[in-house]
Amino acid sequence: MNAKKMVRLALLLSLLFGAGPLMAADYSVTTVRPITPNAFDPGNGLNLYSITAKGVELVKGSPHVFRQIDFTGQLASVFAVVMSPDHDFVYVVYSGTPQPVVVGYSITPKGLVYKWQKVFTTGNERLSHATVIAENDFLIGDAHPAGFVHLVAIFNQSGEIIAEENSDVLVSGHVNRNGKFYYSCRSSTSDSFGGVPPADSVAVFDLKKGLASRTNTVPELISKNPTFVRSICN
Repeated sequence: MNAKKMVRLALLLSLLFGAGPLMAADYSVTTVRPITPNAFDPGNGLNLYSITAKGVELVKGSPHVFRQIDFTGQLASVFAVVMSPDHDFVYVVYSGTPQPVVVGYSITPKGLVYKWQKVFTTGNERLSHATVIAENDFLIGDAHPAGFVHLVAIFNQSGEIIAEENSDVLVSGHVNRNGKFYYSCRSSTSDSFGGVPPADSVAVFDLKKGLASRTNTVPELISKNPTFVRSICN
């Protein structure tokens, strides 16, 4: 094979393999219109959109409605929608009685597939003083269910709470990508919402020894190294 043919073959292969990721669909999830116009409720269902080079299309089966009756007697309302960084899973927080409910859905070309539901303890039926974020393959629920109480609960995509911490010095909680370690960011000062940021120490727990059941209360190490603390907590 001469040099010109080799170059053409190399270009062809690069186009074929380089186009692979561009041909795969990305996805977006939005809520449907509210049950009551102009109400706080952002909707009780989800629309899944497929995004490709051809454009944006509504995936068949939308809207997906979670058939749970909330504390008002209506279909559960959506408080938050959080997609995983890989856009292959979505966590949805719905109104509940008396606490919100987290529901996990797999994102597939055929639509959203219901996987599990768990109660998220916030101290109220809404997400007051609470947040949810996706980090790697996990959902981190951060709440203040009572005065001087800061709660962090971390869900995996199987619906398991792999880490749960309740502390008056807690600033934030994180887990590494493979779910082996839990990092507890703490502050030496606290107020009615727990530890006052920024964190000045990190306690590292081995999740194989248990943390969700609170049987493991002794960290592998506690670091006050400013560089390490900033890398984990900020």
